[in-house]
Amino acid sequence: MGGCVSRRQLKQVEKEAYELPSNLSNQSSPEPSNEKPDFCYQDGQYAHEKVIGKGGFGFVAQASDRNTGELFAIKIEDSSFNSSLTEFAIFMRLDGLKTIPKFYEHWTENNCTLMRMELLGPNLSDLSKNLGRPMKMLEANEIAIQMIGVLKSVHEKGIVHCDVKPANFAFGIGPNHRHLYIMDFGLAESYLDPNGNHNKKCFTGVPKGTSTYMSCNQHLNWKNSRRDDMESIVYSCLELIGIIPPWKLKCRIGMPNHAEFHSSKQSFFLPHVQFRKMLEMCRELKLIPPESPSSKPLNADELVN
Repeated sequence: MGGCVSRRQLKQVEKEAYELPSNLSNQSSPEPSNEKPDFCYQDGQYAHEKVIGKGGFGFVAQASDRNTGELFAIKIEDSSFNSSLTEFAIFMRLDGLKTIPKFYEHWTENNCTLMRMELLGPNLSDLSKNLGRPMKMLEANEIAIQMIGVLKSVHEKGIVHCDVKPANFAFGIGPNHRHLYIMDFGLAESYLDPNGNHNKKCFTGVPKGTSTYMSCNQHLNWKNSRRDDMESIVYSCLELIGIIPPWKLKCRIGMPNHAEFHSSKQSFFLPHVQFRKMLEMCRELKLIPPESPSSKPLNADELVN
């Protein structure tokens, strides 16, 4: 079957186990093969190799160019979801940033939306699991600084990610194996209005993001802002250093509601001084007009220090 992928085949590959080889960062592109793969994308041009990630709207496959052997990632979603269109628009707005994977093309086939982009290495969640131990504070601090820098570059383009978590950060491969990237912009949005002014603080009705890593304001249905992305970094780092916060323990029993998440996060005392100070700084940031003398602008460099 060397033609386009069918919906039946897509359902089949969704069942593949998610397994990213630990030596991926040292892999080079394979030699072009004359053998026909099980199925292909884009009229037989790209050969499907394996599933490397799954999400709420679809999955990500590793694929290769049948002529050159070049490896890349293809994100596949059902066209009935709007997240792929949102992500495509965000990629266009962030074009040129060194902190996001390179975007190559976007197309539709068999009622699925596909995006071809740069192949990355293990995400932070998998990296932490592969270590077989919690990260040391020094390791987590270094990664946190990189995460802040990555988000700063996105925020400077007027975009908030809205789903900051370890699984959405990944290191590159080959010469970029120490370079951190942010990915999955399906929930991202602009925090600026058409005139370039910051959106007014308002309720959204439905929280955006992953509950475990959401900021307290997100649980209260406030519209996402840069501050919320930064607060989510702290909760992400808790996972990296092996801390299981009380709200995550509750998830093992049953999914708490947003009020319970909010209460648990507000009352939680973080024992690590660096992350506790960062959390306090994030929560102190207010949406105040810039001309107000009491306004405190978001300063990523201050958070790093």
